[in-house]
Amino acid sequence: MQSERLDIYKKYIDKLIEEGAAYYCFCSTERLTEVRLQQTELKLPTKYDEFCRNIPLEDAKIRVKN
Repeated sequence: MQSERLDIYKKYIDKLIEEGAAYYCFCSTERLTEVRLQQTELKLPTKYDEFCRNIPLEDAKIRVKN
């Protein structure tokens, strides 16, 4: 069952984040929807705009805890 693997997934997610290969995203559903709508209106491919990519890791960890 997938839920039984959460600890395994978390271990690898944490590793990717520490290595800089992944990052935390704090965007709301509303913001993501707005970005997608704007991209569609401009006839651009819809994709995540990496808004949270440059949040320093230590700041992101604090936000995750709160």
